Amino acid sequence: MKKLFAFAIIVSAFLCAKSVNAGVQKYYLITHGSADFYWEALFNGAKQAAKDLGVQVQVNAPPGANDIAAEMRLAQAALATNPAGIAMTCPSATAFSTVLKSAEKRGIPVVLVDTRPKVIKNNPFDSFIGSDNYKLGVAAAKKAISTGKVKDLVLIANPQGGNIGLEQRASGIKAVMKKHNIKVNELIVGIEPSRVQLLTSAYLKRYPQNSAVFTLTSQSLIPIARLIKHSGFKTAVFSFDNTPETAQFIKNGSVVFTIAQQPYLMGYFAITQLVLKNRYGLQPVDINTGYNFVTTENVDKVLPLIKKGIR
Repeated sequence: MKKLFAFAIIVSAFLCAKSVNAGVQKYYLITHGSADFYWEALFNGAKQAAKDLGVQVQVNAPPGANDIAAEMRLAQAALATNPAGIAMTCPSATAFSTVLKSAEKRGIPVVLVDTRPKVIKNNPFDSFIGSDNYKLGVAAAKKAISTGKVKDLVLIANPQGGNIGLEQRASGIKAVMKKHNIKVNELIVGIEPSRVQLLTSAYLKRYPQNSAVFTLTSQSLIPIARLIKHSGFKTAVFSFDNTPETAQFIKNGSVVFTIAQQPYLMGYFAITQLVLKNRYGLQPVDINTGYNFVTTENVDKVLPLIKKGIR
């Protein structure tokens, strides 16, 4: 009898746990890439928010970089499950219109992170959480000029041609350089390291007077920093986003600084706002996650947090 009673308690506990889990709200975080530490920090922020709030979050992202077609398929698949909410990047003005309109029609809240489209009319969403990439470019350019290392000509190395956020960063840099009568060249270098180095090396040989290179993500930064370190080219390097290798380049002097838009906050706030909307009807609001610089002065403090996927 005691054994039967104990068994009944175990079964009851199992069914209760199953019932609770079945009632846990599920959210999705979907991005157009996953191939660097930037995305890891964003994913970790979302996962921590889900843990803190007692919900589930499914992170879906293509293995490469800037794979808009793959993200669109992932978003469509997520929408088909009728989730409690979706957080996603939107690096195209047209590719995600159908998904976003469908989510709106079905009452599924969507919070955009990292990148939002230029044209809002055909891309409905509840809020945007991320940095203003144009202002990020402006801030990076101003700080670069303050170092005294920027002269008459600079290069912008863009690994993802057509990416809205990176184009905005480049525009911010160009605006500041124009005010200081500094000429800007731009190369779409891609993400394959040997190609990045080949194109950059050819450029620097053609323009030996080039004073600085702005790499718009770590995907172009790492091969270019290696090239500069080992080739003898005399040019300063400034970058965006954090990786452990970027931090090491800052420590050894190959890179002057990097500027990061705090993706951990994007992931955390996105899931938090979706949950608050479902629980209390609170409307998500835009949040500018700002930016911070990593330099020789603070790199030792920041590096352990980069390795943990927080900074």
